[in-house]
Amino acid sequence: IGKDAYARGFDELNYDYIRFPTDGDLQAMRFPISGEKGLTSKPEIVGNFYKFLHETFSPLDIPISGDLFGIINVNQVETKTLGQDLHVALQYFDYVAPMVYPSHFYAGTAGYQNPAAHPGEIITYSMKGAIKIAEETASSTGVAPSTLIKKLRPWYQDFDMGAVYTKEMVRAQIEAGYALDIDSWMLWDPANKYTPSALTSE
Repeated sequence: IGKDAYARGFDELNYDYIRFPTDGDLQAMRFPISGEKGLTSKPEIVGNFYKFLHETFSPLDIPISGDLFGIINVNQVETKTLGQDLHVALQYFDYVAPMVYPSHFYAGTAGYQNPAAHPGEIITYSMKGAIKIAEETASSTGVAPSTLIKKLRPWYQDFDMGAVYTKEMVRAQIEAGYALDIDSWMLWDPANKYTPSALTSE
């Protein structure tokens, strides 16, 4: 499917929701294909899929990116449930897109009872965590930290959840990223109704 999409003119393959379930009765869930590892080694299974994608598309010079939950930037305990490990993703994807929507962080994150109401601060907090992981990965792999940090391309919030998102709130996320030298990003609104006025600093 990926090869076909690229042949039709898409310039990048973006893989979303590469993870294990987080909702429902997790204790009762079983994963027949993954076997026992589906209960004990979720990051290994998901990481192997990252590697498979890299080994499939890199020789063809087809860029790939992966979307990861933003929470793993700052709370890696979640990695055991999700199977998503940013350290591993940075090694295999051309771009990694943490979904750092402020509305999706727990109450109390960075000291804010309603993280959605503090978009700039939450992006700063969460993406600093991502940069730290990129630096750790660089140290263990011998890759330049700047190379891995440049792979970070976060998703920002442009939808009402937890707060009504004004152009100022959307822009606050973009500016928070710029302050961390993260100059590549994407916006998300499930209704595809975006805020063009937030795209300039004027």
